[in-house]
Amino acid sequence: MVRRCGRCVRNSGRFPRHDGASESSRPFLFGGESRVFRNPTKSKVPNHGECRLGTGGKRARLLPLPTPLDHLKQRAFWIVARSCLKLYGALPLFGPLRAALGVIHREGKFLVIQRNDGRGVSLPGGLCNWREAEEETLEREVREETGMTVSGKKLVLRFYDEVDIPCNIALFELQASGELKGSWEGTPRWMKLEQIEGQMLKSQRPALEVFRRIAGQKQTP
Repeated sequence: MVRRCGRCVRNSGRFPRHDGASESSRPFLFGGESRVFRNPTKSKVPNHGECRLGTGGKRARLLPLPTPLDHLKQRAFWIVARSCLKLYGALPLFGPLRAALGVIHREGKFLVIQRNDGRGVSLPGGLCNWREAEEETLEREVREETGMTVSGKKLVLRFYDEVDIPCNIALFELQASGELKGSWEGTPRWMKLEQIEGQMLKSQRPALEVFRRIAGQKQTP
């Protein structure tokens, strides 16, 4: 028998059903991202805030529904990002720009941003401000996009790209800590290399070689 908590019933399907489905078989969409909730225990589920999910019976942290303001921010970023790329790609007044990107690897997965402009996934990081060092850009952008704090960095690659705009890109391997949180630009996600390869922005695909090298090193005993 399908068991649901009170808010699950009232919201008629906007939350996952507590029906004992496996973790991999009950994904649902939340803010453009697939979320999965683990199996409930056999104990009674009194209300949505008290749902106990997982075999350990620990209380799960349930994410709030997106607000109208969240949807507005996502739509605004879609318009701003695509417009700026198109304009500067057609008329690069200041020549090639500079950007810094970070590779964060943990337990066989890499941290990427599921972008709100619908262009796929990208690495944490962004364009450097005028006279801003690449390391400063990286720390600022990682904090803004993921909520994490950079504790260590190592330059691993430099490349030039003009798929979207002319840009000199510095790629760093990072150590970072903190609780993940999204921004108007997108939602941070841990993904495996094979999941990233088909979704990575074309302008950042040279970084995939670094991903493969890091993944290979971690697998070597």
